[in-house]
Amino acid sequence: MSINTSWFRERLLAKNLSQRKLAKLLGLDPSAVSLSLRGMRELSSDEASRLAAILDVSVTEVLRQAGVRVNDDVRSVEVSFYLNDNSELVELTREERWTELAPSDLPLGGIAAQIRTVGGIFDRCVVFFGAPNADLSNTLDSLCAAQFRDGTKRVGKLSRGYVPNSLSFRTLVREVALINPDIVGASRLFWMKSQ
Repeated sequence: MSINTSWFRERLLAKNLSQRKLAKLLGLDPSAVSLSLRGMRELSSDEASRLAAILDVSVTEVLRQAGVRVNDDVRSVEVSFYLNDNSELVELTREERWTELAPSDLPLGGIAAQIRTVGGIFDRCVVFFGAPNADLSNTLDSLCAAQFRDGTKRVGKLSRGYVPNSLSFRTLVREVALINPDIVGASRLFWMKSQ
């Protein structure tokens, strides 16, 4: 299979991105991006995952358009967190962890967490989030897992604030609003599985 250069060109145009700006977002040399988008250099799985987040498409789609044969089967992902009543993601001990089937295009570096809100309608569901990204624009107005500067991780909706260049974050459980939260990275909700 060969790379679909027009597909990548259209996606970059839709996102108002040049190859040079894309290279900066990916942390790559512009020549490496140029070679990759012309099919003369293979994308690493990490690069494909980051590119998918930037283009707001699945990793499977990026790989498919890059000329890689893709198996659309599911894969196993370790559930390593749980979501508590304060919308915080709490790391499970090694003994408490298990694996769940997830879509094969869940980005590498993505996480899985079980919702533990006793009596809540989503109690025991497992949620899958993409890989964390410092570019918060990809997570605006969507449910996401946010990493705060103090090390906590919370699940909620990240939105633009009322004041220019400000943000607000509304937690999933109890809907607490945090104005101008100190978020260093976030990842969009990718998939949810009921138990």
